This record gives sequence, C-alpha cells and structure tokens, in this order.
Amino acid sequence: MKKSTAIFWMVIASVTVGKGQSPDQEKPCVFVNDNGRIFINKNLPVYLWLSTSPEENAPAYRLTSDNSEIYTNPMYFDTEGRNTVRSPWCVDTVTRQMVYPAADIIFDVYADGRPPVTRVRISGKIQPSRDGMTCYSGRVEIILTATDFVSGVSSTYFSLNNHSFERYTKPFFVDHEGNHTLSWFSVDKVGNRELQQEKKFMVIQNGD
Repeated sequence: MKKSTAIFWMVIASVTVGKGQSPDQEKPCVFVNDNGRIFINKNLPVYLWLSTSPEENAPAYRLTSDNSEIYTNPMYFDTEGRNTVRSPWCVDTVTRQMVYPAADIIFDVYADGRPPVTRVRISGKIQPSRDGMTCYSGRVEIILTATDFVSGVSSTYFSLNNHSFERYTKPFFVDHEGNHTLSWFSVDKVGNRELQQEKKFMVIQNGD
C-alpha cells in the first residue's frame, strides 16, 4: 500500500475461530473498498504515521501527541461509522500559501464494531405444528439474507443438522422427512462475526 502524506497503519489483532466456522475474515482487520474508502474494525488499535513521499519504501515517522499522550499510540476510534483525522488549515499545493476562506483538511476512516444481521426465510407448505415446531410437507426452500450497514457483508455460513458450516451462496432446499436444525451466522468485511443463530423445523411427506 502506498504512503500518502498522512498514513494509517492498522495493527491487526486476533480472535479465536471455532471448529466448523468460516476460515475467511474471522480476524479483526482493515478493508479498503474499490473507491479507496478505509474501513477498520472498531476494536483494533490505531497508529498514525507521517511521510513526505508517496513512494512505497519512503521513510515514515510515527506521530505522537504531547497533549493526549495517554490516549494515543495506540488510539481507538469511538464512533460507529465515519471518523475523521483533520488539520485546521488548507495550504495550496502549488503556491504553498494558506487557502482563504480557511477550510479543514479531512481524512475519513470508517469504524465498524457491529456484526451483520442475518434473517432466514423458510418457505413451504405449512402443516399444523408438532412438538412445538413449525411443520412443513414436501420440500422447503431456505433463504438467508444478511445486512451490514458500515463495511458490508463478507460471507454468510450455514449448517444443517450439525454438519460442518459451509458458505451460503444461494437458496437451497430441504425435503428429507424428519426434524431439522438450521444454524447460521455472517461475517462482515472487517471481521465482525454475528452470534450463531438456530431454528428448528420438521418436514413430513404425508401432509394434506
């Protein structure tokens, strides 16, 4: 990643990955989208560095703060969504003179500390409940829809009847008779993982 005049280097922390879960985006991380917008997991420490060259291997110097020493190196972003690092004055890059009227120079970083939310839709011919479970006859279709309002959804995973989790890519069908347990969760693009959810249902083949 090339350095700009002020550069963010994010220290990546680690989290525990449970058996059968996704190998992708399970650690808190930084994500840069196609437009260059930077998203950071809100739990990660942040260090600010300064360089006078955009070259890849140019010298860079870590910024320190005498006024806020106890809250920096590292610092943390508190606000969910847009955060800013700013300078109170703009200087013309050609004349090196201050720009009037005065305006801030603003660098945006988007902090994301909330996991995605995944909803399930089970569609089929509903029969009277049995043993407290929703009962369907024939074949049922399962659709998982995940949303994340800051960095976006990376992946959704599901497990049917306690089998290993697999990546959800499209609706799927269940037609085996008996009791079924569907489990699922999603992960966003900076590694926030949704708590695993579960729903039980029953499929019969002799319904009206």
